[in-house]
Amino acid sequence: MDQVIAACSCQMATFLQLLKETAARPVEAMRILWDELDFLQGVIPIKHPAKGCNPRVLRMSEKLSNMLKNLPRSHEKVFMYKNEQVGGKTFLIVRKHTIKKQEQKNSEKLLSTHLHTGGQRLNSRKPDKKSQS
Repeated sequence: MDQVIAACSCQMATFLQLLKETAARPVEAMRILWDELDFLQGVIPIKHPAKGCNPRVLRMSEKLSNMLKNLPRSHEKVFMYKNEQVGGKTFLIVRKHTIKKQEQKNSEKLLSTHLHTGGQRLNSRKPDKKSQS
């Protein structure tokens, strides 16, 4: 998950970090307002819960707090996506791209390892010049 977060834009990375740390639902995170955040206490109140849940207060880490502080405050909502589905679609695209990059790295490493060990096996199969004479 951290690799996906690292591959995202600042806003999406913060959104995903918030979901990871707090287990809040995406729709709940999309509804958080700047005025609701309490950086001094290190908490995020969920005042607009989803699926009939009760309002609650969630703790945030120093890392998440710093990420939130670095976001632009040009709107009353913390996360500015056109609608609640756009954030999810963006996440899926980034996740797919990150997985593809990771698979490429793993296949390159596997190929490199295979070539290296394959070469060692071939060298060990070569007949010894002394034994042929």
